[in-house]
Amino acid sequence: MSTDTVHAADVAVLGCGLMGSALASALAAAGYRVIVWNRTAAKADALRGERIDVARTAAEAASAAPLLLASVGTYDDVRDMLGGIDTLGGRTLVNFTTGTPAQATRTLDWAVSRQLAYLDAAILAYPQHIGTVDGLILTSGPSPAWDTHSQVLGVLGDVRHISEHVDAANVLDASMVGAFHISAVTALIESVTFAIDRGVSATEVLAVTEHVLTLFGPVAAEIVHNIATNTHDTDQATLEVYGAAIRSFVDTVSSDGHSARMVSNALAILEEGERAGLGSSGISALQRVCTPRPAASI
Repeated sequence: MSTDTVHAADVAVLGCGLMGSALASALAAAGYRVIVWNRTAAKADALRGERIDVARTAAEAASAAPLLLASVGTYDDVRDMLGGIDTLGGRTLVNFTTGTPAQATRTLDWAVSRQLAYLDAAILAYPQHIGTVDGLILTSGPSPAWDTHSQVLGVLGDVRHISEHVDAANVLDASMVGAFHISAVTALIESVTFAIDRGVSATEVLAVTEHVLTLFGPVAAEIVHNIATNTHDTDQATLEVYGAAIRSFVDTVSSDGHSARMVSNALAILEEGERAGLGSSGISALQRVCTPRPAASI
């Protein structure tokens, strides 16, 4: 393929790691023509197929399609990869790279200066979920870019445009994946290790884990509502009750020589809430120690 094949593809995928490869494969499976590029050429070559062509350079890939999907290491990599290309005008870049809300804002400004439409995106799923209903993908940024490409992006999974504010997808990625999901998984690893080491069967551990997860859905809905409305009354378990339970768990696990680092951190936050006089409120009242001042709505 040469650089004179402009718009020979529907989509260019820049970056062919596990997620980039999943994006390219899902687009091809849906019938779109895809061109891929990766700094390590072998990863791009592995994707070559009936609907997937391989570009020799990032410039060649970007020149070949109106829609560019970037899935690389950092936001700096995105700008370095595309910064020297003079033919970006009129195209749209959807950036799936993990970064910070501030980086999303700066990258929008950078893209606009190059007549490049821009959406920031966050994938709240694993590569195996791409192209399925479980592949939740959030996009944010100027709605005209979304309106133009929503049909193509929609084949990647449950893809949503959540805000005109370009940093919104990044905020949710940082909070729900970076802060919540990874913390929860780490806490689960500590908890399961303790239970299995104490002789409880994996079958029983899994059964109780699944039960706890079913309980969590309504709790999560209540917490989101309470924080959004700043109301924390409860007739169920108070923050003080949670604190007593966690102290017992920390003592039990620690006395056995097992790690209790995640729950110890949780206990420290709960005790801060108790010192702030929140013990008789619901646990969502920890909002008041986690966020000492109101944040701007996104």
